[in-house]
Amino acid sequence: MDTNIILILSVILAYLIGSLNFAIIISKIFKLSNPKIHGSKNAGATNMARVSGAKYGIIVLLGDALKSIIPMLICKYFLDFTVSELVYVGASVVAGHLFPIYFNFKGGKGIATGLGFILVLSPLVALCLVIIFGVTLVITRYVSLGSIFAAFFMPIFCLLLINDRLNELSIIILSILGVLLIAMHHENIKKIYNNTETKVW
Repeated sequence: MDTNIILILSVILAYLIGSLNFAIIISKIFKLSNPKIHGSKNAGATNMARVSGAKYGIIVLLGDALKSIIPMLICKYFLDFTVSELVYVGASVVAGHLFPIYFNFKGGKGIATGLGFILVLSPLVALCLVIIFGVTLVITRYVSLGSIFAAFFMPIFCLLLINDRLNELSIIILSILGVLLIAMHHENIKKIYNNTETKVW
């Protein structure tokens, strides 16, 4: 099969996989409170933990991360995709998480899925982002702010550390993705500004 067709099919399948929202799926399987109508009303790991407990939050976190890790590993090791092609696939998974076709295009904020994507793309970049997230969380106690900073620095670290393996389109996609992940936290930004955002511990 033509390599371009394989790439296109992989990107489409990646979006469909990304559209599997584990917060909604887990809440239905275990008959838990719907995260879309409780807590922050965000169908993601943080709100799942807030609404139904840390155990379910961790399950959702792992599920959201693995849905980008597994497709990208398959593309990397079995289809021999380039780094730039992996960006297309990973970004498509994240897009599916943000705008899932199965759930009226209303999904989570994409941080766990994005981290899984970056982990396969470059473990070093992922490590840098985890450190930024962790330091921000310890200092401010805001999960959302740690996520925002990680999203902001994601394309920057990709440019600094793996720029030689990226083409122009993949750089543009990474930049757009970073902006999009920050934009998904607009409500959190408002709450932080008004000092009403929930802090951990």
